[in-house]
Amino acid sequence: MTTEVKKLNYHSLPVFLYRNRGLFGLHLATILSLLMIAMSYGCSTEKLQPSQEERTFHLLYLEKSGDSLDVSDRAENARTIDLVDADQLLFVHSRDTESVLTYRLAEAGVISSAVYFQTFNTENYLGTKDQKARGHGIFVRPDDLGRMWLFNRTEVWEFDLPKAGDIEEVHFSAHKDLSSIVARGHDIDFDLEGNRFYVDDREDENIYQFELATPWSIDSMELTYTLDISTRHESVRGLEFSPDGQFMYLLDTSLREVQQFQLAEPWEIRGAELIHTLNLEIENPRGFTWNADGSSAYVMDATSCVIYQFNISAVED
Repeated sequence: MTTEVKKLNYHSLPVFLYRNRGLFGLHLATILSLLMIAMSYGCSTEKLQPSQEERTFHLLYLEKSGDSLDVSDRAENARTIDLVDADQLLFVHSRDTESVLTYRLAEAGVISSAVYFQTFNTENYLGTKDQKARGHGIFVRPDDLGRMWLFNRTEVWEFDLPKAGDIEEVHFSAHKDLSSIVARGHDIDFDLEGNRFYVDDREDENIYQFELATPWSIDSMELTYTLDISTRHESVRGLEFSPDGQFMYLLDTSLREVQQFQLAEPWEIRGAELIHTLNLEIENPRGFTWNADGSSAYVMDATSCVIYQFNISAVED
């Protein structure tokens, strides 16, 4: 003998409760209260949708937009990107041409509107040390565009930009060797105040967090925490944080995805919890970055040197 079980909805729930009130010992007032709760969940699905602002910086709502930028005429095997200056200035770190390129966006945040602007040759810096690895990571200080950091695999170079965002006039200011800590890094990031510095490590499968005694000065950094990501990643080659430090994003080239982690405390990677992943459907993804308000994200394909734009989906009517 089989028993058919019917799925209850909020319309049938009060009938069910009333008919079985003896079994559950329910009074009419209780039945009505439960009915109100059930109807509120059944009839208010729109209220449960996050607003457009609440969707920002969440991978769950990112969709490939169709907008892209091909930089292969000037870049080769480009690794990382950084979008600054109110989403109007794009930095591209090109490994095989040993250069940093900048592009001006005619329409803020729209990657297809970018036009080539300037080039900085890195061969006299990144190729001169023991590591002999060419360019990988890049970070430009977002508040004033007055300083830029470049990373090969184990070393960081610091440059001052006397003219904000202008890489035709670049002054070397510091160098930091992290080879005693980092085996094979790719990307770097800072917190908003320049008090913390972060590096990913593909070989040792770690994320490193450093404290800076002097804000924005790599000479003063010391390692304070190492996050083991070995159970989550195969080939980490991208590191990014949301501007409020609540989320960390890691790009994995083997998995071809970006992973979003919730941080218990802003900018503190200790105890980071994976909350979502985004399948990129890109052949060789390397760099990942957000625009200023988290409504769009961008990923570099190192093989084709094409940057793809993803947009946060709109709230459904």
